[in-house]
Amino acid sequence: MSMDTIEKIISAIPNCSKIIDADKVLYEEFLKSEGKKHPYHYSRSWVFIKQISNGQGIKYFDKKKEHLITIAPNWGESVPNYVFLPLGVGAIQSVPFLAQELSNILGQQIFTKKIYGDENRDYLIKNGFQKILSTGNTDFKKLDDDKYPEIVCSVDDIIKATFGFVPSVKMDSFRNHIRKIKKQIFFGEYEVKEKNLTKDLLKPFRELVDRWSSDIAERTAKQFEKGADVKEIKKWMSDVYYPHFIDEYADKVDNKNIIAYMTFFNDRPVAFTSAYPINQNCLAVNASFCDVEHEGLIQYQFFSLAARAKLLGYKYLNLGSNDVESQHLYKSTMGKVAEVYPHILKFAES
Repeated sequence: MSMDTIEKIISAIPNCSKIIDADKVLYEEFLKSEGKKHPYHYSRSWVFIKQISNGQGIKYFDKKKEHLITIAPNWGESVPNYVFLPLGVGAIQSVPFLAQELSNILGQQIFTKKIYGDENRDYLIKNGFQKILSTGNTDFKKLDDDKYPEIVCSVDDIIKATFGFVPSVKMDSFRNHIRKIKKQIFFGEYEVKEKNLTKDLLKPFRELVDRWSSDIAERTAKQFEKGADVKEIKKWMSDVYYPHFIDEYADKVDNKNIIAYMTFFNDRPVAFTSAYPINQNCLAVNASFCDVEHEGLIQYQFFSLAARAKLLGYKYLNLGSNDVESQHLYKSTMGKVAEVYPHILKFAES
């Protein structure tokens, strides 16, 4: 999408401007006032806003009404036809106006995403929006989005289950999966190193993303009836992480605002994990992928993150929402203690 489109939106809709790094202060002011009320929402963070904007984000800031809303492309796309996360008292009321304006400018379907609370969802349905029917995930180009809730897990339970103690929630699947890799690590078959993401790790990071995205593309292509070109899926999966995490996170990891590290087995890159704080109790996991050849590695990854989180004083991990059932089910085995529903709706012009 050309910058002309962004300029077009900014000049046509009042109170709109391009999202820049200096907006962090404004967003954090809004997020702070809402953080106590909504302690586990994955997307209530400047890190999330930066990630979805990816240089193409627009903020709608009505100073008078104190409404702050983000306009950006959907994950991995380039057209800013999504209205995200209304912040501020009564900000939901500005969403139909924005959707109508965007629809007029772009001449295409407009969506709203990361709408929390049934009350907000119902308001939008009464004001020109519709629920999105499930596609059944048969066509890769028309995947379900945010179909399953965000999973919130207990840091203590992940640590307990890893060391064979009884967690407060059922975690049999987690314990069975982590058993083999735990032995391999604790008995020295693998020498494990974890390194904070830096520009020096560009080559191993790219190697890991390439390997992982190739593997997932080959497996994923078999699951769809149409639209599943292996090269296309690989590019789409890869683009989400590379070069984004190098540009945004490398050499900026402070293990406070940004946690991002690579895991190496015998000096081979095998996993990448990244998280950011939603509040003083909960971290949101915005990247977690690994080589599939190591059974139990994904469980070990979450143990490793839980151990870090515990040292930093966090009690919970929000693993994010899910588009497919398999993803939802595996995250649900990680010591789930709560679920949060983010609603996604489409604007249907009257």
